[in-house]
Amino acid sequence: MILSKKDQDDFSKQLADHHQAQLAGGLTVLQKAVYEHNMLAAAQLYKNIRIEELAKLLGVTLIQAEDLARIMIQENRLNATIDQVDGIIEFDNDELILNSWDQSISESLMSMNDIVDMIESKTKLKFSI
Repeated sequence: MILSKKDQDDFSKQLADHHQAQLAGGLTVLQKAVYEHNMLAAAQLYKNIRIEELAKLLGVTLIQAEDLARIMIQENRLNATIDQVDGIIEFDNDELILNSWDQSISESLMSMNDIVDMIESKTKLKFSI
């Protein structure tokens, strides 16, 4: 879930002063955390995104959006590549998506199996595969 500016503002009202201190880049601790959270959320929502659109989504400049992505990639906190020529960030989340899909299918099948077992235990019906 991408956090909005309103969410950030509402949350900042509850923080102590030291949590609202400015970091070296001019951002507060909360702002940096929200931008990083939203970058990771965007990586789950998109296969790729234009840096211009990412900047709008994060509420930052083009340079800040690209710098944030670059730093997170360098720190291995974001699986992505930056195409500076075309101005696009490609998120490498195929494995994450497939694992999530596989997990959802497994959970659905286990639930179905539980339902069949319950029907068999309460009735005289027997199911075979």
